[in-house]
Amino acid sequence: MYDAQAGGESGAVHSSVKERWARRDPQLLLLAQRMAANVDDCLQALRAGAHGAVGACMDRNFQLRREIYGDAVVGAKNLRIAQLLAQLGWHAKFTGSGGAFVCLHRDEPELSAARLQQMRDELAPQGFRLERIEVGPPEELWD
Repeated sequence: MYDAQAGGESGAVHSSVKERWARRDPQLLLLAQRMAANVDDCLQALRAGAHGAVGACMDRNFQLRREIYGDAVVGAKNLRIAQLLAQLGWHAKFTGSGGAFVCLHRDEPELSAARLQQMRDELAPQGFRLERIEVGPPEELWD
C-alpha cells in the first residue's frame, strides 16, 4: 500500500540519526539493537512460514521507527493510516519517506479478490492505493 502523493528527500531526517549514532547516543544504540533483534526474529519467522510472527515483527518495526525518528518525522497522516490499518486487521511495516506500507492481514494471509477490493475502497479516500504483492518460495529468497 502506498500514498500516491508522497515521496521526497529523506536526507535531513537520516542525517540527524547519523549524528546521534556518531555521538553514540545510548537510546539510539539500544533501539538499533532492538531493531536488529527484530530483523533476526522476522527472518526466522519468514523461514518458518509463521505469518503471525512476521506480522508481529512488522508492527514492532513500526513502533521502533517511531521511537528512533519521532512522530513528527513519521507524520500525522502515516500515524493515522497505521492506526486505520490496525483497525482493519492489518500488520503494517512503514517503509519511510516514500509513503508506503508493506501490509499483512492478521486473519487472511490470502485475501479474496472481493475482500481486497473492499480494503482498496476503504483506503482510497485517504489517498492510498493497495497493491497485492506475491513473495516467492523461501528457497528463492534466501539463496
